Amino acid sequence: MNEKNLVIGVGLCLVVLISFYCNLEKTSVKATPTKKIEMIFVTGGSFSNGDENLKINDFQMSKYEITQAQFEKLLGYNPSVVRGDEIPVNKVNFMDAINFCNELSKKEGLQECYTIGSDNEILYVDFNPKANGFRLPTEAEFEYVAQLDEFNIEIYGDVGLFANISDSINVVGIHLPNQLGFHDIFGNVQELVFGNWFENTIEKNRTYIDDLGIAKGGAFITSRNNISASFRSWIPLDFTSFYTGFRIVKNN
Repeated sequence: MNEKNLVIGVGLCLVVLISFYCNLEKTSVKATPTKKIEMIFVTGGSFSNGDENLKINDFQMSKYEITQAQFEKLLGYNPSVVRGDEIPVNKVNFMDAINFCNELSKKEGLQECYTIGSDNEILYVDFNPKANGFRLPTEAEFEYVAQLDEFNIEIYGDVGLFANISDSINVVGIHLPNQLGFHDIFGNVQELVFGNWFENTIEKNRTYIDDLGIAKGGAFITSRNNISASFRSWIPLDFTSFYTGFRIVKNN
């Protein structure tokens, strides 16, 4: 075989290999259908957050972060910067998430958990812990589920691989679920929660728009040292960012 033929042969082999790996990537990383919001039942119990033991009642939590297709179908708009039907809705604030929960509750014929009002022109949100509708997780509920996900950090190792294969937000559900079946508890987008564990979360009934809220789970840009069940980001209730999203829960 002369040198010219050898170069052509090597080139063809490279083309075949590149094509093979490209097709492999396309078939192995697929968006999980999320047109319907899948909820997983969580059996309550007690757990320690490091400072005290907390009791959690039974509840249901969405298997995936709320996607843009789900958000837009219900509310009629999509605030996301990083776009894609199966990518978590992003650049949302607490009011966006609360409106989503209330609208979904009304659609399903359930009692709304939140009432939005104004006190001296300052917006507030009243929370009804006994309502059977959809709501954001409390911080205690999120930590209760997230503790079971920490083993996945060791599987993925580096946060760049753990949180995302790429350097941006991914479609939901392409990483391993935790022991309860939840995907993307850590990484992807940080998730809004309602209330703080030290207030016993579910007992605080009124939150003002100028209060600070909490996001949990970290995002794809979060450093490895801050990927843990206990880590929290303090953010204003009207704050939005391209790496912030949410998932929903309901009382069982």
